[in-house]
Amino acid sequence: MPSRSPTPGHGGSDPAAAQKLLAQLLASPELLLPPEQALAQVELAQVELRIVLTEENRRLQQESARNDRERTAAAARRLQAEVDENKRLRKHSRKHRLSSTP
Repeated sequence: MPSRSPTPGHGGSDPAAAQKLLAQLLASPELLLPPEQALAQVELAQVELRIVLTEENRRLQQESARNDRERTAAAARRLQAEVDENKRLRKHSRKHRLSSTP
């Protein structure tokens, strides 16, 4: 298993694991000096925000992909309707030309 990078936003980072570890650390405040507790709280807030933003980004990408598929399907239906209409008009035009030829 590849090691996780501690760099936020890096492809190898693991915000869920970081959230768990920071929460565990903060659950034992006697192990930390006050500045360390403050830093852990700030980092936990940033990790939680990153998790929320990542989920929101995923949701928006899925919604965008769904909207793209729906627009493409609607355009395909309109195009097919135009193709069908053109066939109908060509057929009608041929019949009209044949019936009007002396």
